[in-house]
Amino acid sequence: MDELRSLNQIEFDNPGFGLSRRYDREGVEYAIFYRDGAGKSRHVHCRDKNQLQSIIDRLRTARERES
Repeated sequence: MDELRSLNQIEFDNPGFGLSRRYDREGVEYAIFYRDGAGKSRHVHCRDKNQLQSIIDRLRTARERES
């Protein structure tokens, strides 16, 4: 089911996290933009759309620990 979720839906379900994608020779690269516990802008790259939600969940947990 995760593969059917659009980037817009993932972004909508996760306030505070932004998503983008770009295409290159290796396929699609996704980026997750967020602010860490100190309020610094950060980003993480991922190649598998199905991993986006689990990465966001880990980032959210880490951010909550830092706050």
